[in-house]
Formats: sequence, C-alpha cells, structure tokens
Amino acid sequence: MSARHQPAADAPSLNVSVAVRPAYDIPGFCEAFGVGRSHVFDEIARGRLRATKIGRRTVIAGTDALAWLEAYRQASGQSSPKVA
Repeated sequence: MSARHQPAADAPSLNVSVAVRPAYDIPGFCEAFGVGRSHVFDEIARGRLRATKIGRRTVIAGTDALAWLEAYRQASGQSSPKVA
C-alpha cells in the first residue's frame, strides 16, 4: 500500500499546479500557466501582461504573472481558488 494519499475516484480533477517563482522566461511561463507562446506575446503586446527584457531574454516577474492570472479570471467571471 502506498504512503501517498490517493484522491477518491469520483473526486473532481483540478489541474492547477502553479508554483510562484520570482520570474519566468517565456517557455517557463507557458509551462507553468498552460498557455502558448503566441498567446503570451499577444498578451504582452496588448499590455495585459508586463514583461521585461534582460539582454535578449524576455522575463515576466512572478508578481506580474499572478496579477495577469487574476485579471484573466476576473474577466472570464471565474473566482479565485480558496487557499486552505
């Protein structure tokens, strides 16, 4: 028997696994938030997602990533998940 907790078979599956990091590069942001590169660059171009250039690399601060996610949820009418 496994020591790890297994969810009940009828429990809803939540696919939320965002670990807050100080900053994300574009591939890391895409992986963490489940969006594609095109969408990220479109959000940056529209001013909805703040990004900073460090040399040739585009970096998104963790606080800006979470602010973008919260704004996206509010715009779509979803509420933020409650943290226990």
